Amino acid sequence: MTLHAPNLIEEPQPETGTATVGVLALQGAFLEHINMLRRLGVCAMPIRKPAELDALDGIIIPGGNFHGQPVSQALDYAAIGMATLANVAERRIERLLNEHTSNLPAFLVPHGGLHSGMMMAPVTAAALASEHKILAHPASVDSIPTSAGQEDHVSMGVTAARKFREIGENTRTVAAIEMLAAAQALDFLKPLAPSAPLRAVHRRIRKSIPTLVNDRVLAEDIEAMRSLFD
Repeated sequence: MTLHAPNLIEEPQPETGTATVGVLALQGAFLEHINMLRRLGVCAMPIRKPAELDALDGIIIPGGNFHGQPVSQALDYAAIGMATLANVAERRIERLLNEHTSNLPAFLVPHGGLHSGMMMAPVTAAALASEHKILAHPASVDSIPTSAGQEDHVSMGVTAARKFREIGENTRTVAAIEMLAAAQALDFLKPLAPSAPLRAVHRRIRKSIPTLVNDRVLAEDIEAMRSLFD
């Protein structure tokens, strides 16, 4: 949904702002990656130790069901999908705070110049989104032999899991910044109002985080917004 400020001149909007099909496609890709992880959690074969052996007609065959490649690759897919969500959110944040694209006060503060408003918040979002370009590199394409060459191919699944968790925490922060910016923008757009569900979300945010009028430490607002996601 796009809200229009008074006297706003219409111009082509970017994909992250109004191309609903494109944004839903990005979100759908991420959800598919999460569903892949869920399927693996439900359908994964029982874990066996390398020392355990199967006997078939008197033939001893080592069981290798312990290998974590399916989980490692699924985590990498999900990490890439989540990094993309953060990229899209960061672009929307930038457009909200840019007076040339939002037709709202620069950095969403009433008295620009005297106050910086949300100026540094999109810098934080951009830094985190950019860091994902490194963190989203798939761990599952790497392998290094261990155990005297016995484990000659490893999944790097723990590394994939750690990177996925870090990207998740970063994306949570980027989403919190976007929510803060959106709430601040709605304050400026009054008496225009969004749909009833969005008004309820706005009221819930403002119950915990007041409108930004004078400069204050935004880290506290971001952390408060993150806690609302719980």
